[in-house]
Amino acid sequence: MTHCAFCSIAAGTAPAAVVREWDDAIAIRPRSGGVHPEHVLVLPHVHVQDAGENPEVTASVMRRAAELMAEHEHANLITSKGTHGTQTQFHLFLRQFKSVS
Repeated sequence: MTHCAFCSIAAGTAPAAVVREWDDAIAIRPRSGGVHPEHVLVLPHVHVQDAGENPEVTASVMRRAAELMAEHEHANLITSKGTHGTQTQFHLFLRQFKSVS
């Protein structure tokens, strides 16, 4: 595997604005600021390329994203698979952000 920025963040060897961390996942703020001030990326600690590669890991990351979503009345949760599915970082992550109300 080539260098994976998200693996480095999950391992604690690259800087990140950590929102919350669990034993199986980490929630961070995007470096670019994202589409909304409360935009968060939830990613697993282990390298999984996309949501279809390992359903168990995907389920655990989804559970963590759901915990964060429970804190908002309105929110979006998005993931992508493959370049035609708009995936740009090939480490599973869920984009979660509070919808503008």
